[in-house]
Amino acid sequence: MDDMLPMGSELNQATHKFAFIVDGDVFGVISLDENNPHDLQDVEKRCIAGLSSDPKVVPIPVDSPVLFGWTWDGNTFNPPVE
Repeated sequence: MDDMLPMGSELNQATHKFAFIVDGDVFGVISLDENNPHDLQDVEKRCIAGLSSDPKVVPIPVDSPVLFGWTWDGNTFNPPVE
């Protein structure tokens, strides 16, 4: 069974499925729909692209200001340069 997505992001039809793996063990699975008509800000499309490119996942504090568009230099998150 897939991990639950937040309320309001129910799948119409999964177009991509990803397994999350640590040391050879699957710890989670998620399905995403690149054609979701409710994905007004292309969050699912960005997740599909990112998850398809062997991403690095870094834990951050719940109150962190880090958002889409920030960069990671290996030690620090940096806001977009305007």
